[in-house]
Amino acid sequence: MILLSLPPRHGAMRHLVQAWFMPGEVEKLDGLITDTADLLIDRAAAAAANGPVDFVKEVAVPLPLYVIADLIGVPERDRTRLLGWCDRLVQAMWHSVDEIARATGAALVIAKYFRDLLNGRFGPVRGLAAQMVEDGSLTEDETIANLVFLAIAATFTTSDFMSSAAHFACTDEDFRDALRADPRPEAAVDEALRLHPPIKRILRNAAEDVAIGDTVIPEGTLIEFDVVRANRDPAVFDEPDRFLPGRPGRRPLSFGHGLHYCAGWALGKAEAAVLLARFWQRFDHIAPAGEPVPKRHPFQSGLRSVPLALR
Repeated sequence: MILLSLPPRHGAMRHLVQAWFMPGEVEKLDGLITDTADLLIDRAAAAAANGPVDFVKEVAVPLPLYVIADLIGVPERDRTRLLGWCDRLVQAMWHSVDEIARATGAALVIAKYFRDLLNGRFGPVRGLAAQMVEDGSLTEDETIANLVFLAIAATFTTSDFMSSAAHFACTDEDFRDALRADPRPEAAVDEALRLHPPIKRILRNAAEDVAIGDTVIPEGTLIEFDVVRANRDPAVFDEPDRFLPGRPGRRPLSFGHGLHYCAGWALGKAEAAVLLARFWQRFDHIAPAGEPVPKRHPFQSGLRSVPLALR
């Protein structure tokens, strides 16, 4: 998959995938994103009549899942199953025996599903899946691996950020006001992404010896970068813990850096900006209805549950 590939193969994969997620292409998805957000918010409003609503379950996870599934070409009836398989794959990051067993089973099932999808078993192949087949530059295994990667990355990173952002909006008046003042609060979302990146750690291999100060990192060394601390580095960002949309200076590392910079950054930002603004503008009162449940994961940030009282 694109995440684990190196040049020159990486370039072929990225060129094919990234074309679908350029800012101009994402603008064409505004109607899909907005309509999906409104549908989910309507459901949340109806559910709120019976008590607290889990922001993660009701809106943060379904929105990016529905959008990426539509782009890939996954039939609507299969999207909940796709989410379950992807979640089991992601949880294998803990490397316990039980989690590896569940992830292996999910990997076999999801690979077979996408192979059947590419071969037209569920109807005409469409979307990005169809373009990958037509392009022919990837093997079938590479195509399947990258479809799985897109389903996981586009769903969980965006939902993880939106879960953190929802809790942040409940506790930070400036962020909350920014969401309610602008239908597309992109500067506010950028700053929230700096403070609450969806991926908290990034792993890289040193391609050559690298000197950092008096320390030499030998070629081949596996390096772990702490994105959360880097995004709050006082040597780079003035008042690093303060929410300050539109702050000048260097770009944070929330979407990575260099060769593996997130190909879907524009889509994730657009989904978050639309959903968070429309959610906070829909309700006069949004308040925590219990403690949020954090994710227990070595690389993912975000919250597994954010119960909210809405009216």
